[in-house]
Amino acid sequence: GMMALKLSLKAQENNKPLSAAILICPMCKIAQEITPPEIVQDALSFTARLFPSLSITPSKISPELAFREPQFISKVRENP
Repeated sequence: GMMALKLSLKAQENNKPLSAAILICPMCKIAQEITPPEIVQDALSFTARLFPSLSITPSKISPELAFREPQFISKVRENP
């Protein structure tokens, strides 16, 4: 999602409208030190199959993690 937003913002900046974006494998690997134990992963996968739209894990979207450019961070904060 953040990559699509970044592509859209870059296209706006260059005055070239973005008609589509295809993201293929946006996250290749998760760092081992932040990966939960396998039993937790299995439990979350099982729960996700039962309740696909349930928000299980709390997550705070941080534009600082997705963007380096201050103008993009401020745009994301202004338009949540």
